[in-house]
Amino acid sequence: MSEILTEKQGKYEKTVMEASKILWTATNWVIERNHEKEKMKKEMQSKEEEIKKLGDKVREDVKEKEMMKETLMGLGEEKREAIRQLCVWIDHHRSRCEYLEEILSKTELGRIICQIVDI
Repeated sequence: MSEILTEKQGKYEKTVMEASKILWTATNWVIERNHEKEKMKKEMQSKEEEIKKLGDKVREDVKEKEMMKETLMGLGEEKREAIRQLCVWIDHHRSRCEYLEEILSKTELGRIICQIVDI
């Protein structure tokens, strides 16, 4: 009877050892998954912050693009105004030149110069 009890005790101890080993393996697996989960959580937070920064940068770039567009449109207006003023200036000097030619043509020296220059 003592042998049977010893044998049963041995089987029981073996079963307990196997269960302990399985429990220890499962515990380690859970600990590793928790560490991985925390690591992934930190990576997600990092990625979310990165996405937010990129979104902010995109918004800034859009604002800058709009400002550049407005600036370029303003430059176009400035160019048109400069051309208009140059045209007015050219017309003014052309009329002054015609006036001076008329005055010169009325003088004898002016007629001689006009004949030489062939105006």
